[in-house]
Amino acid sequence: MRYRAVWLSDFHLGTRACQAEQLLQFLRTIHTDHLYLVGDVVDGWRMAREFYWPESHAAVIAELVRLSGTGMTITIVPGNHDELLRVFSGLNLGKIQIRNQITHTTYRGKPVRTIPGDQIDLFVTNRRWWTNMFDWLHQVSDNLFGRRWIPASYFGMMNGFRQRAAAMCKQEHCQVIVCGHKHKPENTTVSGIQYINTWDWLESWTYLVELPVGELALLTYPAAPVAEFDPAV
Repeated sequence: MRYRAVWLSDFHLGTRACQAEQLLQFLRTIHTDHLYLVGDVVDGWRMAREFYWPESHAAVIAELVRLSGTGMTITIVPGNHDELLRVFSGLNLGKIQIRNQITHTTYRGKPVRTIPGDQIDLFVTNRRWWTNMFDWLHQVSDNLFGRRWIPASYFGMMNGFRQRAAAMCKQEHCQVIVCGHKHKPENTTVSGIQYINTWDWLESWTYLVELPVGELALLTYPAAPVAEFDPAV
């Protein structure tokens, strides 16, 4: 099926927990006009402490470039882990663009505000030292077990995250807000606003789509056996 738009978030390329092979397989199957990458595409925090960049991670970037060459518009909305990209907001590189926030209009004319999510997370904005320590624990878990031992969503619903997202959406006169960051899938209504969190590609393989008729659906990529990684495919 061809979608009008697809939202993905939280790849965390550059970490051992990134499911790059599954992500690459998914990217090779999607057909859409607009692809939104909602935060933490590359984990700059982790790479500053430990450089890890296997061939599969480079292949994901190469595939995104290839997709942009087919006419697909790719919008990168940087999160806190790739926050260095925020200074380039407004930059267009062919069909690849960087925006700190962006509004997508569905087929039915519904405005969908897309943000990374970290800017409304009090633990990130007010307690950066705690966030850094939490990220270090993630790194230890990644290196020892190949996955995050402590769910990243642990603090997410404890600090009014969804309520602030809905308030921001209302201020922008939008009806839907989409974000990542919390690594927790949700599609619910908060204060009259449809709130959608796209989850991640670490502990799950999830994505949001706009169907041809304008409806939004949160989906999980089939947990089928992944073919052996071949960067030449």
